[in-house]
Amino acid sequence: TDSATIPVTINTGINTLDAKVNQLLVFPNPYKNSTQLSFNLVKSSNVNIELYDMYGKKINTITNGRMMEGKQQFTISTQNIAQAFYIIKLSIDGQSTFIRLLDLGNE
Repeated sequence: TDSATIPVTINTGINTLDAKVNQLLVFPNPYKNSTQLSFNLVKSSNVNIELYDMYGKKINTITNGRMMEGKQQFTISTQNIAQAFYIIKLSIDGQSTFIRLLDLGNE
């Protein structure tokens, strides 16, 4: 098929990123239309944040580039997408973790 998919593995922690990031937080979750992803980079790193649907299809790239050490914050918006479960893939210097999201829409 033409659609890009990724295998979905949900980690309960960020053990693969412990040496690179701390204070990883997604709040609120569940949310309505948008949520905040924040974390603290221990050192300057290459950061890639992607949003996937529950089937593993990439919806959006939130950011992809080099970031300085310190606090990073991003708004994840799903306002124009149907209500559903989503997955954030956070990659730092090639190591990744996955975070589940639930958008409650306009209920």
